[in-house]
Amino acid sequence: MLYGFKGGSDGEDPRAPLTASNGTLYGTTAEGGEDSDGTVFSASTAGNERVLHNLGSGGDGKNPYGRLTLLKGTFYATTVNGGKYCGSLGCGIPNAPVRHPAGRAATRAQARSG
Repeated sequence: MLYGFKGGSDGEDPRAPLTASNGTLYGTTAEGGEDSDGTVFSASTAGNERVLHNLGSGGDGKNPYGRLTLLKGTFYATTVNGGKYCGSLGCGIPNAPVRHPAGRAATRAQARSG
């Protein structure tokens, strides 16, 4: 086991397969995080986990169950609930892409917070 989620701020209930990019693993948890609505995280092969984005606030959806998709250096996810643009039907996160670190902000939320 690389990492055991504690069920709090680090997220809980990872449901989707991981996505690998540049030697780092990326994934989602369906629950946990700051608002208990899921997270987007990265993990090293040494087992160091880092939350990149907390879902549930800012209209970006809640409870991601699917795999992250990498397209032109940006990760995209879908959510089962919430979202400013799609109600509770589930949605993509078109205005909150999660970019993998390459000299850019890792998430929209991190870009806002500096």
